[in-house]
Amino acid sequence: MTDIPEEEVASRPVGMAILLGLLTGCLSHELFLSYAPEYLWFSVAAFIPGFYFLRIWIKGKLKSMNVIESDDLTISRKLGGRVSYSESFANVCTLVFSVCFLIITLGGNLIAISFPEESASIFDLIDLVDRVVL
Repeated sequence: MTDIPEEEVASRPVGMAILLGLLTGCLSHELFLSYAPEYLWFSVAAFIPGFYFLRIWIKGKLKSMNVIESDDLTISRKLGGRVSYSESFANVCTLVFSVCFLIITLGGNLIAISFPEESASIFDLIDLVDRVVL
């Protein structure tokens, strides 16, 4: 186990959490829009499997960075009023995943309600952006 000193601030690579949040949000929105448009708001339930995939990635990332802490060290840090790096990393990744997932899913659902069904797909929005930019 590698312990990061209090003075040193380690980076928190959260790019994969962003990507996982965006992909999970897009897939859940698209699947419910295509196969069960009357239950569109249930696409938010895809948060649960996405969260478990995120936890698996976090544990793997922390192992690769050699910052896995024992339960005793984590408890002693909590009693001392400090947050461990692994706990802080997990909190930041969870927050970023949640924000990206909810923006995509809720935004897609609101677009599906506001506009005709043909234009509510994420892929149609990407095509629209391409037309406007070009």
